[in-house]
Amino acid sequence: MMGCPAPGTAVKLKAPTFLAFVNTADDADKSRTLDGVPDVGMMVAWARTIGLAKATEPQAALLGRTALEHLQRLREAGWGLLKNLIAKQAADGDHESVVREAVSTAKYRGKLELSDGRYAWRANESGYVLLDRIAFAADALLTAEDLASLKECERCTALFLDNGRGPGRRYCRPETCGNRAKVARFRENKRSSGTASRSPA
Repeated sequence: MMGCPAPGTAVKLKAPTFLAFVNTADDADKSRTLDGVPDVGMMVAWARTIGLAKATEPQAALLGRTALEHLQRLREAGWGLLKNLIAKQAADGDHESVVREAVSTAKYRGKLELSDGRYAWRANESGYVLLDRIAFAADALLTAEDLASLKECERCTALFLDNGRGPGRRYCRPETCGNRAKVARFRENKRSSGTASRSPA
């Protein structure tokens, strides 16, 4: 887990950070109707869980209510762009506009800091720190070179990188969507066999 310093200090983000963020909208039927982080407190708690924010950073400095609304729009726009990428389609203009504004605004508010022989963007403005860190992560992920393995779960809208060998993954997590798919197949097979046994000879 990445330890993040207090607001105003450099934060190094890995590309999968934004992938984890777009997956905070959940479902089991492709609806994206369940928001796993619907308010400021839950969004900050999630960020601390994955190491994007430190426990000692005040919640008010990390994220304000206005910034939360921007984050929710950024999440759905980013998910849409990644879906375009999976389908090998051009970027949706509206989604691209939302992400471009978030990234450019984060850089306007932020500052470049020298770290390990290279520059890194630093989120700096109180109330927008988390929004800007995630915007930087969006920029990193959407321009990454290793997204050929990006997939969407067959049962929900979660996206994941399938870097394994063999036929590849079909579900985001075997213990959730994978198990649901097995149960659905079992029930369908049972219905089919029952219908066949009742059919006249």
